[in-house]
Amino acid sequence: MTNRIYLALKYKDAQIIKHALQEYVKRLDAKNKTDIEEESVLLNSIEEEVNLFKMKNGIGQEKSECIDI
Repeated sequence: MTNRIYLALKYKDAQIIKHALQEYVKRLDAKNKTDIEEESVLLNSIEEEVNLFKMKNGIGQEKSECIDI
């Protein structure tokens, strides 16, 4: 597997997890507020990872806007 394919899969996996968590924290049957808070912290972490990945790899932006991390 080439590095480019691996990066695309990693990004796609992170996006799937992000979208799943976004829907999951909206559920009405949460047992307590602490669960939602912990899940929201995880969601924020995943969102940051996705955004960093996008910036580092130039996803959704011009190639000249890519950053070197």
